[in-house]
Amino acid sequence: MTAFSYKAATANGKTVSGVIDAADVNAVRAKLEEMACLPIEIKQGKGEGRSFSLDMEIRNPFQRIRRRDLLDTTKQLTSLIGAGIPVDRSLEILANLSTNPKLQTVLSSIHSDVTGGASLAEAFGNHPRVFPPLYVNMVRVGETGGVLDVILKRLADFMAQMEELRSYVVTSMIYPVVLAVVGGSAVVFLMTTVIPRFVGILEGMGQAVPLPTLILIRSSDMIRHYWWVALLAAAVSWIALRYWKRTASGALAWDRIRMATPGLGSVVQKLALARFSRTLGTLSGSGVPILDALFIVKDVVDNHVISQAIVQLHGRVREGEGIAGPLAETQVFPPMAIHMITVGEETGRLDTMLDQVADIYEADVRTSIQRLTALLEPIMILVMAVIVGFIVLSLVSAIMSVTSAAGT
Repeated sequence: MTAFSYKAATANGKTVSGVIDAADVNAVRAKLEEMACLPIEIKQGKGEGRSFSLDMEIRNPFQRIRRRDLLDTTKQLTSLIGAGIPVDRSLEILANLSTNPKLQTVLSSIHSDVTGGASLAEAFGNHPRVFPPLYVNMVRVGETGGVLDVILKRLADFMAQMEELRSYVVTSMIYPVVLAVVGGSAVVFLMTTVIPRFVGILEGMGQAVPLPTLILIRSSDMIRHYWWVALLAAAVSWIALRYWKRTASGALAWDRIRMATPGLGSVVQKLALARFSRTLGTLSGSGVPILDALFIVKDVVDNHVISQAIVQLHGRVREGEGIAGPLAETQVFPPMAIHMITVGEETGRLDTMLDQVADIYEADVRTSIQRLTALLEPIMILVMAVIVGFIVLSLVSAIMSVTSAAGT
């Protein structure tokens, strides 16, 4: 028996921690579920040792396995197994074909585990930072039901849809970010290079400076002499924000702020709901038990407000209730989604209805982002025009003041 430290969420949304003696991580999860708790993080040892944090991100400061790498590997594995090639031989081929050294090492390790007698799901489960719980559970269902190729294809389709949506969001924000950087750089150049030279000319003439020009000169002095204060304040604020977001209360409050932000809030909520619906529908359609599926979905949505609602939902479903009723009581999910999930439960087509809900919200996310970027562009251009216009008018007013004084 090995000691495992854990963090888990109770049915009422509180976070608890402790130590459990068990044979492996799966046994710890089973014991926590018997205690009506959802595991958040499990570590081997009493707070030290290898971490088995259940997240979707793959962190490495030098090398990383991207989502795209995992998607391509899943597609290739689907094709190889669908062609009748044994699993161990398929893994060997994938390891040789991989151009990512880290992924190649992981695939070689999985190949060794499988040839040593482990199931494919167990081998994937030994690499929790690469293969998330959703991936491992679906593979386990495929192996148990003898439909591994079908499940892998469903998994690849799910990953492709999620990657497409994520890429769309990132791509849509590139132009506004570039516009902000270019406009900000132009203003900084004017304030730190052009204005100081103009000030020297004014001082040489000894004329009174108009108020707008005086404001401009003082602003330029502050930027040139106290830029490090602003940089330090920004760095401290960023570090403090990251630390605050890592706390349970801070993460929950941050997501509430994001969801309440005009314009952005609806996009954040719809994106999280799309992930919830797509993931739960994929797991449900693949035969994963609903309690296990909810446990996985909680970590995928990447929104602590909705994750807290899922924790409450998990407790209600564990007591024998359906999904639609408890979801409606959380007041996080819109009536349209609740109605479609209710129909899915009543007709026995929950996975199909969840996929349709995901399609609707993914389309809404794309439309909302288009509207948001279309609104951001003119606003940013207008702001830059006002700032540059103020600079130009301040300079012109100073020149006119000097000219008038010289004429008299």
